[in-house]
Amino acid sequence: MAATTLRDVIERFRSNYLRGHTLNDAQHRAVHDILACRTEALGIQRRLACQHCGQETLRYCSCRNRHCPRCQRAASGRWVERQQAAVLPTHYFHLVFTLPHELNALARDHPKPVYASLFDAVWKTLARLSRQRLHGQLGVTAVLHTWGQTLTHHIHLHCLIPAGAFDAGKGRWYRARSRYLFPVKVMQRLFRGQYVSLLRAKKAKIGWPGSSLTGLLDQLMTKTWNVHAKPVIGHAPDVLAYLGRYTHRIAISENRLIGISGDQVLIRYRDYRQDNRSRVMSLDGVEFMRRYLTHVLPHGFQRIRHYGFLANRVRAERVERITALLGNPAAPPQTPSVSWCLLWTCPGCGAKQALTPAMSHYGSSHHDTS
Repeated sequence: MAATTLRDVIERFRSNYLRGHTLNDAQHRAVHDILACRTEALGIQRRLACQHCGQETLRYCSCRNRHCPRCQRAASGRWVERQQAAVLPTHYFHLVFTLPHELNALARDHPKPVYASLFDAVWKTLARLSRQRLHGQLGVTAVLHTWGQTLTHHIHLHCLIPAGAFDAGKGRWYRARSRYLFPVKVMQRLFRGQYVSLLRAKKAKIGWPGSSLTGLLDQLMTKTWNVHAKPVIGHAPDVLAYLGRYTHRIAISENRLIGISGDQVLIRYRDYRQDNRSRVMSLDGVEFMRRYLTHVLPHGFQRIRHYGFLANRVRAERVERITALLGNPAAPPQTPSVSWCLLWTCPGCGAKQALTPAMSHYGSSHHDTS
């Protein structure tokens, strides 16, 4: 039996979903692209010959939409390869900043200001603590995730941070000595204050009734916000592999789709409250569509951002200077390259074969601009 794909689910339940819901422009584009991905609608990319039985197979162009699970595996591999030069020979921290669930309704109505404020608040928090405690500037790669294991709204920012700060003026590197970079309780309070302050400033633009939003923000200032911190093993190969698991992940990967039964979609998920056990959930098809489409980002919104000495305009020069200061103490002389490949299955004999980067180059001009 063929594996269930996200396209199968959308084809099955799209009509029912549209009877009671409307799609915004980004959601419409995502649905259209996923349905067209690797079909005749996007044209032939190349012809593949099986190395075992010789049967020729047509490979159609991919949609390259960032919400398409089939396209994001390759995109992640290419992105990680581009980041190799920016990985420092030091340990890294992994921090996760999570918004309270009380903000989910606001995020559904106004995703851009809610998500953008998360990026801004996290960077302001980290930059302030870096100046105060490490006397230099951090480098941060931040990746937005908006989902939980069951596709509910769970808005959080993953941050991968080299373990130290750089003073460009003095040309000095200050190594972080704490196991968790900064005290978690301090980060929680600063993050909460920065985020609430940013939303208060944007209140007029958001368009919510002033008293309702003010009351919500006042309530959130009394809560403890969630910041999770843990060290990450260096060096470059480990860090890049770790980073690649987060950068291009979407709300649900197709290996978690078990199948469709009547009007239900069966999905596999991890129950973090029960020792990370694997469980199965049955979701109404229309509800699955609603949850999935909640995580389609607005057009043009960047979900991966770099800050500090990893910002695009200064990264090459500052990473070179920091690497010289660190002296590459424990890393191997040459960083092994991070390779990636896709697999394709011959429809004749069922043999799985590697699709190399050169073979998987996209021949169409169809790009994701969402």
